[in-house]
Amino acid sequence: MRSTIFFKVFELFSQIENTLKTAESLGIPNSEFSVLKILDTTLPYQSKQWFDMMGQQELDSNKLLGTGASLGIFKSQEYGLILISGSLASLFLYNVEGKALGELSTGIYGVFRGLGITQESLDLQLNVFKQDSYMLVARTDENLLTKLESLLLDFDKNSFQNSNFKKAI
Repeated sequence: MRSTIFFKVFELFSQIENTLKTAESLGIPNSEFSVLKILDTTLPYQSKQWFDMMGQQELDSNKLLGTGASLGIFKSQEYGLILISGSLASLFLYNVEGKALGELSTGIYGVFRGLGITQESLDLQLNVFKQDSYMLVARTDENLLTKLESLLLDFDKNSFQNSNFKKAI
């Protein structure tokens, strides 16, 4: 089976929910997805509002990806605090000399480039990734993702699939 990466930035949580329902109907399990979200850093750290926000993020993650999905936070130099949940969380949170991989100088850009995403395609999506938006990432069978992308393109022309990244698994 060949694997590829698909990712898309959404402004609304409901858009991700609908996308995952569509993916499930195509046979793509939620375990193949990850969600990144830039967190609101204006809230005082460890305040009641902070814990309320984090509790809601965990509930949202469980709703999207199922209970038990990996979940964590790392600090990106470009974007601030980012919450990641799902299958790629362990990669972004991988400890390298006391820092999460996503926190290193190349940040999320470096992680995605390491997954084989082209610079041009990555730049397009990262330019629209901002606070209170969500980035949905899937790493699964190329044929299934092509079907998902076709459905999403009918809905929104800002979708991206890096068809040049093909890796045998």
